Amino acid sequence: KTIGKDVRRTERDHPFFKNDEAEGLKMLRRILISLNVYDPEVAYVQGMNEIVAPLLLAIQDEYLAFWCFVKLLPMLRDRLLTLDLSPQLSSTADLILHFDSELHHHIEKLTGGHWLF
Repeated sequence: KTIGKDVRRTERDHPFFKNDEAEGLKMLRRILISLNVYDPEVAYVQGMNEIVAPLLLAIQDEYLAFWCFVKLLPMLRDRLLTLDLSPQLSSTADLILHFDSELHHHIEKLTGGHWLF
């Protein structure tokens, strides 16, 4: 679900990723899903699309872009594994609750309590 959301947000001004049916978006999605399977410990971390998209754009080959990112994983692994936004999201939720409880309730209702949207 997160992969799909992030893919749809990727470089939409560039022709390679311009519309929902763009081949670049399809390739990016397949790469990210494959990475999720290839390395289940890291799985998918929000923002990986911003690293893979330029690789894909430069190489224009899904297979090679996947393996290039795999080669980068050892350098990125620690950062990806420790990337935890939940404290910031919790603080944001608390602030919104304090200043606008109606908005907080509305967001909770829309997201089912998941503040990563």
